[in-house]
Amino acid sequence: MAAKRPDEGASQNDDLLQIVRRVEALGSFLDTEDGKNLLAGTKRAANILAAEEKKKTTIAEHVEPALFREDAEKALFAAVNQAEKEAGQAIHNEDFSAAMLALSVLREPVDSFFEQVLVNDEDQAVRANRLALLARIRTATDQVADFSKIAG
Repeated sequence: MAAKRPDEGASQNDDLLQIVRRVEALGSFLDTEDGKNLLAGTKRAANILAAEEKKKTTIAEHVEPALFREDAEKALFAAVNQAEKEAGQAIHNEDFSAAMLALSVLREPVDSFFEQVLVNDEDQAVRANRLALLARIRTATDQVADFSKIAG
């Protein structure tokens, strides 16, 4: 039987406390209207991506702003960049409420994107770029939790 390091128990407790704090912040966020709507939007993005990945549709490696045709694409791209950066910094600081707040700015741009943009554009490059933008939503939210696995 291996002996425990003196700090090993404390480290495990700290990890557990961090998980509990993250879950509490996520639960509080998902109880809000912004949280519910963002969850719906991110699930929609994840479902579209999963379907397209299954069909082996090309998804651009990086989002190329020059291919944007709609203002809603530009707004979502700017919001994702901001949310990803701010949520990442908040998580680094173990401020999970701030991470949720950073993600909340995605709600309106995600809604507008799905209302105003046809993801499956006839132009393959535009379609691949729009799918890459959806992947960025998934990346930004995955910093906090896998929204596709949350019931609701």
